[in-house]
Amino acid sequence: MKSSNGKKHERIVVICAYCQKSLQGQELWERDSQETAEMAKATISHGICPDCLLEHFPNEYLIIQEERRVRIKKLFEEGFKNFYGHLAK
Repeated sequence: MKSSNGKKHERIVVICAYCQKSLQGQELWERDSQETAEMAKATISHGICPDCLLEHFPNEYLIIQEERRVRIKKLFEEGFKNFYGHLAK
């Protein structure tokens, strides 16, 4: 796939630096049982899955969870106006 400026877009695969699970969706980490040819061509980036974050960095995990809880609470209080824009009217 090429962009309008002619550069090729590469697929980026995010892998947990601790357990080697790969990020399959926005928040779905799974262990990929087989490496595909497409994955071999992808650019690899490392991250950390929630399970390993909790195991290796429990304080940071708790901070992130609290920040997420506060953001979700704020969305509900505001009636999702900022989240959905025109649909919340």
